[in-house]
Amino acid sequence: MIKPIMYANLHNHSTHSDGVYNVEKITDIIKNEGYLAAALTDHDTVTGNVEMKSACAARCMESIFGCEFMTRSDVIDKAFHLTAFDFDPDEPEMKEYLRRCSITMTEKTRIIFERGKDLELLPKELTWDAVVRDNPGVSWLCNDHVFRTMKRMGIAEDKDYPDFYDGIFVKHGYGITPAYPKLPLEDIVPFIRRAGGTVVVAHPHGQLDTLPYLKSLGVEGIEVWHPDLTPDEIPTALGIARDLELYVSGGPDHSGLSGGQYSFFEDYKSSVWYVPELSCGTTKELFYEIKNRKLLPERKELINEYLEYYSTGGEGV
Repeated sequence: MIKPIMYANLHNHSTHSDGVYNVEKITDIIKNEGYLAAALTDHDTVTGNVEMKSACAARCMESIFGCEFMTRSDVIDKAFHLTAFDFDPDEPEMKEYLRRCSITMTEKTRIIFERGKDLELLPKELTWDAVVRDNPGVSWLCNDHVFRTMKRMGIAEDKDYPDFYDGIFVKHGYGITPAYPKLPLEDIVPFIRRAGGTVVVAHPHGQLDTLPYLKSLGVEGIEVWHPDLTPDEIPTALGIARDLELYVSGGPDHSGLSGGQYSFFEDYKSSVWYVPELSCGTTKELFYEIKNRKLLPERKELINEYLEYYSTGGEGV
């Protein structure tokens, strides 16, 4: 019996998408928490990855290039998130797709922003140009970038975020036609593979039954140690990864210390974002499977040891 010890945090979001912290701070947090490897998986954008690689190297940490793609299946009518690792962002088709994803999100955010201004839900002194100026090098702008500009201007505090988000970006985010459509699941998996990437299904809570189908499309891995999976789902997911020969990934996502959501709550341990430190991610051996793109000969025995840990009362995330 072996207790899984987290080595790599492979699901994080920075201020390059909808994360709370910039790359330097998030890397500091990940390192101080005890991880020795990390990936930045911002939504549909890779603009923070060069900085992430440098930040990890400066802290003697390993890193891997990453991105989280949002998609939906045309066949089984379900939405999926995919963490993609180590693909070429400059491959022409991929570069164009990333550009379109950024335009689509930024335009949606600008439209909701203007609705908020017209309804006088946002301060007069707040301008869209100010939001853009406050985010150099960021191409994917969302509600979080607007809120950070409000904080910089002294017209909002962390505690105001839930009302800001629900009252403007949820309530008035209806009826917006995307500038560009997203690739469906059946197309984006081979698309990522053609760009040289490894495809992992993210936080598959309630979706474990779809794994055989996802593998048939070219998905190569599954997140297991993620806050969305229940204690019962974690060993089930591990067993599926063993039987289908899938890589095992994971990370805290928006939860935990690196997720940054704790700042919005007086008692963060009572919030839905709380997870124990160093409880999400993947182990050293399983991280190297992803990084080296090679399954370990002894992986079945290793995973069985982890499963025995859970079967004897070990806790999940």
